[in-house]
Amino acid sequence: MHYKSLFCHLSCPRCLKPWKKTVWKNSTKGTIIFTCDHAYPIINTIPVLVPKLHGSKKQTQLSFGSKWTSQPSWGFSKHTARFMERWILEKYGWKTKSKLTSFLSHKKNILDAGCGTGRDTLKFARLSPHAHVWGVDFSDSVFAAPPAVMKRDNTLIVKADLTMLPFSHGFFDFIYSEGVIHHTPDPYATFTALVNRLAHGGEIALYVYHKKPPVREFTDTYLREKTTQMSDKECWKFSKDLTRLGKIFSAHNKKYRIAQSIPLLHIQPGRYTIQDILYNYFIKSFWNSRFSFKENALINFDWYHPYYAYSFTVHELRRWFQKKR
Repeated sequence: MHYKSLFCHLSCPRCLKPWKKTVWKNSTKGTIIFTCDHAYPIINTIPVLVPKLHGSKKQTQLSFGSKWTSQPSWGFSKHTARFMERWILEKYGWKTKSKLTSFLSHKKNILDAGCGTGRDTLKFARLSPHAHVWGVDFSDSVFAAPPAVMKRDNTLIVKADLTMLPFSHGFFDFIYSEGVIHHTPDPYATFTALVNRLAHGGEIALYVYHKKPPVREFTDTYLREKTTQMSDKECWKFSKDLTRLGKIFSAHNKKYRIAQSIPLLHIQPGRYTIQDILYNYFIKSFWNSRFSFKENALINFDWYHPYYAYSFTVHELRRWFQKKR
């Protein structure tokens, strides 16, 4: 099996007509043509099936392109890779890599929806060499995917919109979307588009932003009204300023005891560092001492610059799944 052989599984994003042929100009460039005769370019072996975007959606697309192309090694380098592996195994309930491997063992077609540079696409491909693993993203981040992702025989990276996926309905056994749906104009519509691509008995795992305590929500809204209007350069500067702030707060690692709850702030009794209180209840200023300064700044940029960044309660998310049963 060669990754170029996976092109035949794609469908036209406009009408879902099946693949007709792939015409190669050289080893990395060509054209993919569907039976409807719609044709799309292939650039650096990546089918580019995303429509021309405008307005806020275009801003979000460019923002994520800037984010990932500025630091393509994020999530692959030592400390960020370990951080994300722990995050994924814990948050999604797999707990260990062996349990994730077992979960994937019977999956045939796996989608990493909003793959960025293919960090998790690569993980799934390595753990399930028997499966076809697809990474889809609508930004230029796909062009920063490393050779380890691009040259795997069981993996194909595609530039496409999650609401216009180039796959037939019922195609996937498993769809995974890590921190992506909340960055789309209509998150529930995006969720629906993904669920429609699940086979009978298929599974979807996703992470979206949780509603924050009230003052943090207020601060986020106030700041993001400004930062989403900034240029990339301006928002990177602001993100670095907040990264310095987070570093200062985190330097004071003494924990203070809060004996009573403060209901209006949603603060519960417990022991907190200064950074715990400020980050969780007042302002996002991420800092992880194991990351480089630039790696920390990327996380803050990810929060403040994309135009779309919705958050949800657990109840709201459960309703999504209940509607799709």
